[in-house]
Amino acid sequence: MEADPEKRILNASECLTVDQAFRAVTCDAAWQCHADKWTGDLSVGKHADLIVLAKDPFTIKPEAYEYADTSTSTTPLRDVPVLMTICGGIVTFRSEMKNE
Repeated sequence: MEADPEKRILNASECLTVDQAFRAVTCDAAWQCHADKWTGDLSVGKHADLIVLAKDPFTIKPEAYEYADTSTSTTPLRDVPVLMTICGGIVTFRSEMKNE
């Protein structure tokens, strides 16, 4: 669901932190699907599924989460490019773009 462009963030009081969002799509999602015994985090004996992002999502300013600020080089969190995907320890995708 897209936010109202005038308000910039939809229900700001309900926004997740970056830590909460990453936990929600990793170990919490695995637990919810009863798959946490083999996936959800990087632990010995679990599938080594991960992505490498072009930017560190923990350094993106909160005001850039939803909309690009064309006056700066800030990238919205949802637009950070994936440079590489690794599934089961095997590289399954590698971007042609260079990490800046």
